[in-house]
Amino acid sequence: MKKTICLLLAGVLAGASCSREDMAAINRDPSVVEKPELSYLFTDALIGLQRGSYTDWFYDNTKYIMPWCQVLVGSPLTPNSANFNQPGATDDRFSVLYDQVGGPLARIRHLIDEEYSDYERPQYQYLRAMTYFVQIYYGIRVTDVTGSLPYKEAWQAFYTTPPLFTPVYDTQSELFTEWDAQLKASIQTLSNPVTSDGKSVDQILPDNHQDLIYGGDTEKWIRLGNTLRLKLAVRLIDTDPATALAIADEVAADGRLMSSIDDDFYWYGGEQNYNFEDAVYYGPGSRGLIDFMRRNKDPRLRFTFVKNDFNSMVVQKFLNEGKTLPDYIADYCRIEERDGRQVFTGWTGDGEPWVRYNGAPVTVYGEIPQDEEAAYFRSVNFQLTIGGTLRTYYPTSAFSTHIVQPNQTFTYPDTTEISSQYLPNGNHPFRAALVTAAETQFYLAELKLRGMNGGGAAADYFAEGVRLSVESMNRAARDLNIPYYNEPYDKRFGKAVALQAGETDALLQQPDYMLTGDRTTDLEKIYINLIIDHLLTPTDIYVTARRSGIPSASSNLWKREPFSAGNLPVPRRFPVNEPSQANINYDNTVEAYSAQGFTMNSNVPEVLERERVWYDKTAPDWGQPQF
Repeated sequence: MKKTICLLLAGVLAGASCSREDMAAINRDPSVVEKPELSYLFTDALIGLQRGSYTDWFYDNTKYIMPWCQVLVGSPLTPNSANFNQPGATDDRFSVLYDQVGGPLARIRHLIDEEYSDYERPQYQYLRAMTYFVQIYYGIRVTDVTGSLPYKEAWQAFYTTPPLFTPVYDTQSELFTEWDAQLKASIQTLSNPVTSDGKSVDQILPDNHQDLIYGGDTEKWIRLGNTLRLKLAVRLIDTDPATALAIADEVAADGRLMSSIDDDFYWYGGEQNYNFEDAVYYGPGSRGLIDFMRRNKDPRLRFTFVKNDFNSMVVQKFLNEGKTLPDYIADYCRIEERDGRQVFTGWTGDGEPWVRYNGAPVTVYGEIPQDEEAAYFRSVNFQLTIGGTLRTYYPTSAFSTHIVQPNQTFTYPDTTEISSQYLPNGNHPFRAALVTAAETQFYLAELKLRGMNGGGAAADYFAEGVRLSVESMNRAARDLNIPYYNEPYDKRFGKAVALQAGETDALLQQPDYMLTGDRTTDLEKIYINLIIDHLLTPTDIYVTARRSGIPSASSNLWKREPFSAGNLPVPRRFPVNEPSQANINYDNTVEAYSAQGFTMNSNVPEVLERERVWYDKTAPDWGQPQF
């Protein structure tokens, strides 16, 4: 017993001799994580890619980009407003890049480079390389609309003494050079074994739960990296064609390309992620785009736009009430006289589902001809009283809510007092292809026609791009279980919208979807299909429309129409605001805007059309392709 007491006393005395630093180390708050798990930081950055999705769709996409590029029009029964070219609030993609995406990725690199041991560091070199693909992907989204960005000196405040709170802005030219170098270096890292002391080192990579895109498959990350290089190349093709074509030749020679929808950068945030719940009012497709896709029976029309409300039941009710159907609907209705009443007996033309897709004119409010306003936008013309309630039936095809917000209730058009509804059952969370194998093929087709030496034939790239684009959009429509996908609702005269066997082959036989050797027309077809493929990533629509001049004002395929009788200016960039003088990086920010020739605090359309980001300065005007 005496011996035991002595041993305990010795232990207490030994503890008493510990330093203050040792005691501090022992008594740390267990809730404080000083060295986070790298794979979870990577997941955080991937989730961050969609953290601004609501404002992105509510402002940037539906109010500005898609109407400006003549993809959408106004809101369901309202034409483009007279001031639709004056942007107000926008999505804060700048803060998403720095806080949600770049911050966790910079932390990963810092931990690997500065805090991990010589034994640990080599095990994470592949993960370190992968961080650049995510960071650069989102950086491109930001620079596309506002130009210069802090990059080389960004994300350093936590890791510098004194903290670097005033990063300089890199010009767009500098950004593209730096990004291409980082992409090449990252691809090189992932292409070779990592060695330490002459021995190959196994890499620790995130699994399917942490890498929610590719599950740690480095080959697919390499293919994405090559597509990101092509995204840079097509933005450089008019400003620095030599560099653009050099990139294209290197990527084609590498050969590791996104060539299957399994290679798509397919974002899936988990079973409880529905993107966002707040209401966004998606306008109808433009008449020019809808007519082009409908004329060619492009299945992607059915996946990205919803049928109008005029099914056979609604048409019959309009006939019963003696209400006039719009000509663009009535022209495809087979109507017979029976016992003194008009009876709908079926669809003519291409039939269902195609006759249920109608676009709207792009003319702005106040200048749209009265007959067109009445035929497309005058709500009283599309209303019926059902069970004492006035109900509006939409004659045009709106952009599909469910391809962006899969958890929304949808009421099927009917003429009963209680209409059936599409009720999501929670098993169809949001998914989206943020970068596609299809766009890879379209970029290669374009660059081949613009002077790329290597690679295959432009026509082959283009055909494969169309095929992959249809497959990718069909997958999204199926995974999100959009209304009408498997069931037509109108049991007698309707058709479901799911992809049917042989449809893609038939599409590729349409003259509008075949390259013929006429360079100008072939490029137009490529750009049109790029825009269609980007319907779920509209920033890329904006980029494609600006740099190509498509839709063209002189086109026989999809013609850009005048918004008004005058030359209505349409912005080529988003507004930039002068920061508060209390902003610690005020000087660098103002200097960057000034160097680009940007007027701060202005949403004047003439200013935003004239003052372009660097790579857009050599691009054609709206609707005026020059290739």
